Amino acid sequence: MKKHFQCLAIAVAACVVNIANAQKGLPEKQPFTATVNTMYPQHLDFNEHMVSRLKVPAGFKISVAATGLGKPRIMAVAPDGSLYITRRDVGDVLLISDKNGDGRFETLKTIWAKFPDVHGITIHDGWLYLASSKILKKGKLMPDGTVSDTVTLVRDLPDAASMITA
Repeated sequence: MKKHFQCLAIAVAACVVNIANAQKGLPEKQPFTATVNTMYPQHLDFNEHMVSRLKVPAGFKISVAATGLGKPRIMAVAPDGSLYITRRDVGDVLLISDKNGDGRFETLKTIWAKFPDVHGITIHDGWLYLASSKILKKGKLMPDGTVSDTVTLVRDLPDAASMITA
């Protein structure tokens, strides 16, 4: 029995060592140096004249609908044509509306604040669903576009949950 236990202990130790080596990989036989080059485009502040440089297919038109939104992340269209916009860096959700139908969104209000890292957004059955990398929430859409009855559905989404595509 003692010999059987010793063989089992050696086998387990060998597996643990092999798993550890597989996780960290084996060192290279010859050291090497890698050079990484990263190119970032030059930042240009928005100017409405830049729109004329964009190309669209025949029959399409492009125009500015809203400005001054910071860094919008994801949008969802409300039933009345208003737009809900997440801003991940600020951690809020904006509602912009085109009240006079001229194609420009002239009203802006924050409808959800203090939601760090918010980016995912959708509307379903009168509810606004929002997601960050770890949290999923929902809020009841009111007739004026605001949100009430907010609920946290999930607090601990697994790492890389935002990368799952299937």
